[in-house]
Amino acid sequence: MKKVLSILLVLMITTANVALAATYNSTITAILDTYETQDTSAENINHQKVNGVYRTVELLAIIANELDTSVGANSNSVKNILSRYSTANDDAEYVSHQIINGTYRTVELLEIIAYECDKYEVYESLIEGIHSDFVSMDASSESANHQIVNGLYRSVALLYVIAHELDTAGSYTEAIAQIYDTYELQNDAADNVYHQMVNGAYRSVELLTVIAYLLDEYGIYKTYIDNAIDTYRENDEEAENVNHQMVNGFYRTVELLAIIAYELDS
Repeated sequence: MKKVLSILLVLMITTANVALAATYNSTITAILDTYETQDTSAENINHQKVNGVYRTVELLAIIANELDTSVGANSNSVKNILSRYSTANDDAEYVSHQIINGTYRTVELLEIIAYECDKYEVYESLIEGIHSDFVSMDASSESANHQIVNGLYRSVALLYVIAHELDTAGSYTEAIAQIYDTYELQNDAADNVYHQMVNGAYRSVELLTVIAYLLDEYGIYKTYIDNAIDTYRENDEEAENVNHQMVNGFYRTVELLAIIAYELDS
C-alpha cells in the first residue's frame, strides 16, 4: 500500500508544478493527504474500507464540478449530496452504515457525471434505468450488505456508461465489453454478498482505468495509471480474503479517481 501512496505523493508534487492555475489542485492534494493519514491510523480493515469509500465521494464531487460545463448548473446538486454524506456519517451507528453512505453517495455523484458526459443525450434512458434499479434495489434490500452491493453494482453500471460516453473513437469498446462480461459472470458465480462486493469493487477499478487512459490524451499520466493497475493485480494475488480484496478495490478506486481529477484539472 505504501508503495502506491508514495507514487501518488510524487504525482501531487509534479502536478502542482505543471498546473499552477488549476482550480482544484490543492483540494485533490488535501484529499490524498487525508487518504494516507486515515490509512495509517486505521485500527482495522473496516476502517480502511470507510477511508476508501469516503475519499471516493470527495474526489467524485470534484470531478462532477470539473465536468460541469454549464456554469455551475450542477453545483447545488453536488452540494446537496455532500450534505447528505456529512449527515449520514454523523448518524451512522456502525461501520456498515458508513460504507453504505459512501457507496450510495458514489452512485448519486456518478449519475450526475454520466449526465454531464452525455453531450447528445444518447444515454439518458439508460441512466434513468440505472437510477430506477438503484431505488428499487434499495427498497428491496434485506440487509446492509445488500445495500452495499446495490451501491457497488449501480456504480459499475454508471461507470460502464461513462466509459462509453468518453470513448468517442471506439478505441476501448472491446475492453469495456469484456469488463462488463466479467462483471456478469462473476455475479453469477458469486457464492455470497462478499464475493459480489469484490466483483463490484474490482470492475469499478477496471472501468476507471479505461476512463483514466481515455482522458490522458498526451500520455502524461500513463505511468501513474500503469502503477495503479499493477498494484491492483499484485494486491489481489496477495489478498488473504475478501476483505483484503475489497480494500484493494476501494483504494485503487481512490488513486485512479485522483489521477482522473488531476487530468481534468490540468
